[in-house]
Amino acid sequence: MRRRVALIAWAAALLIDAPAMAAVLPQPGVGDPHLQSVMYDATEVVSLHVQPGFAVMVRLAPDERIETVTVGDAAAWQVQVDRRADAFVVKPNGFAGHTNLVVLTDQRSYSFTLSSEQAISGVQPYVVSFVYALPTEPPPIASTEPSGSYKLGGARALWPESVRDDGRFTSMVWPADVLLPAIYAEDRRGELALINGVVRDGAYVIEGVHRKFVFVRGKSRASATREDARP
Repeated sequence: MRRRVALIAWAAALLIDAPAMAAVLPQPGVGDPHLQSVMYDATEVVSLHVQPGFAVMVRLAPDERIETVTVGDAAAWQVQVDRRADAFVVKPNGFAGHTNLVVLTDQRSYSFTLSSEQAISGVQPYVVSFVYALPTEPPPIASTEPSGSYKLGGARALWPESVRDDGRFTSMVWPADVLLPAIYAEDRRGELALINGVVRDGAYVIEGVHRKFVFVRGKSRASATREDARP
């Protein structure tokens, strides 16, 4: 009888933990493990672990604007939207219980579970950035097409071998044995936004064209500034 009760309790515990087990955990990149990313999928729930005394910034696409934020337990959790409305900060009020968070933007919907317990990896994330798949296969950037030219500066070790765009997509190529840096777009006010892309045929392809890219790895920093397109 005791064995049967124990088995029932064990099965019930599995059912209770099933949502947490099914949630997707952000993963650290090649640099600082506190800076993590997660692939966007509207059908998945992302698990955020924020220990007491810490806060996590969640970055969405730079062209996305947050419209609605709803947290299940507003007394236990603080959620503050950035003034640009493309990021938000999550912080527990002490040892907060498990709850959920729903974020609606002008383009997508996001679902999260919130926990003040330590993450399985043991690393407390500071920044979680969403990565997005390109909506369509980008056309190859042919040399016969008009191409923006770029001026490189800063640490030469971070320079790509080539940077070009066709007005819709930007392509960057680094040597195969080089660790890719973090890539940011800098606007005219000098503000940086993390840029996501995909690797296709040995090139890092980014949707869109930006006036200036900033490459960061550790304390090293370089840039690629777009000049007038070639005639």
